[in-house]
Amino acid sequence: MSLDKKHILLVEDDTMLSSLLASSLEKEGYEVAVANNGEEAVSAIEAKGFSIIVLDLIMPKMDGFEFLEALVKNKGENAPPAIVLSNLAQDVDVSKTEALGVVKHIVKTEVSIKQIIEEIQAVIGS
Repeated sequence: MSLDKKHILLVEDDTMLSSLLASSLEKEGYEVAVANNGEEAVSAIEAKGFSIIVLDLIMPKMDGFEFLEALVKNKGENAPPAIVLSNLAQDVDVSKTEALGVVKHIVKTEVSIKQIIEEIQAVIGS
């Protein structure tokens, strides 16, 4: 699959935040798919390739930790990079996500949409 246009999987159960972030990313030229929980994200990953995953940790049905574990199990080295966007920021949470291959852990309440986009661009380019 060609990834000339960067494809982002946004996994976030807060519909207001996911709509705002998806819209902002699309204005930057990215194609964005939104999943409301980890189960939807697993289905999306199975159906399509993504350049990067941006996900929350606290979600219904399957949380972000469970999703990351499934991603590593199913995709291994072929998994796209993942950025966590969550208010869970204890050292134990950050360590756990890093152990699961997350490239960046961002605290939602400490960044703007612009800063989130800059972090994504730093990982996959503009």
